[in-house]
Amino acid sequence: DTPETCIYSAWSPWSACSSATCDKGRRMRQRMLKAQLDLSVPCPHTQDFQPCMGPGCSQEEPSTCMMSEWISWSACSASCGMGMRSRERYVKQYPEDGSLCQFHTEETEKCVVNEECSPSSCVVTEWGEWDPCSVTCGLGMRRRERMVKMPPSDGSMCKAEVAELDNTLLRFVTRAVLVLRYFPPLKKSKSAPDLGPCVLTPWSDWSGCSRTCGPGVRTRSRMLKSDPAQCPEELEQSEKCMLPECPVDCMVSEWSEWSECNKSCGKGHTIRTRMVKLEPEGVLSGGAEHILEQSRA
Repeated sequence: DTPETCIYSAWSPWSACSSATCDKGRRMRQRMLKAQLDLSVPCPHTQDFQPCMGPGCSQEEPSTCMMSEWISWSACSASCGMGMRSRERYVKQYPEDGSLCQFHTEETEKCVVNEECSPSSCVVTEWGEWDPCSVTCGLGMRRRERMVKMPPSDGSMCKAEVAELDNTLLRFVTRAVLVLRYFPPLKKSKSAPDLGPCVLTPWSDWSGCSRTCGPGVRTRSRMLKSDPAQCPEELEQSEKCMLPECPVDCMVSEWSEWSECNKSCGKGHTIRTRMVKLEPEGVLSGGAEHILEQSRA
């Protein structure tokens, strides 16, 4: 089954049979991985192969092949609620006629870590380091961020905060005012003017997105122009931003074990294979097929 977090394009048409003569060959079709919503869940099966006969030949039943036992299931991709897990197996022996095995070497299934988890829960990273203060003198702000590792399984927006503001300097200014009041000047001073209501600067322009591709966060800020005690208003706002999807690197599985020799007497050959687990985004070509199978005499 295709994981719900993997979004594919439609399958391409089947290629021509690799055998140009009356002999067994294989044909291939491909599809593109358009989006991987959860990077911890593999998105397999971007290529599909099928045995075929060359022109003028009749189809025959494919020979049987020997598969290994399934390897244990991987850990669930979710730490809370529903996720995905996978397991693999490999070809122990290919058919003597040289045809391909039609059995799957990987399968995935849904898993639940804690059934009581809310489907709207999401998983976030730890908080990053605090940014430097926005000013070198006087009242300023600093912020820190964290990222969404896995969105809610029900498709809703993650409600966890991804940006946090700190008003440590604001508290420092308040303490400084209290110190001045505790130690009044020796000379008589004029009474402090009434600063009146809260006065703020206009909002700045939105910053650039925090990421160069995919989802991120952008911010804008404003400054106080009056007594901080008169201004409970927020000084910084943040919102989510979305840039074009990040490019996806090619991922291949490990090489399988070498098969048994296809001849019991005389010169023969053995082969081993590996699968493309994730195609590079924007590439749809059979040119990488030569790296998926090796043979030796």
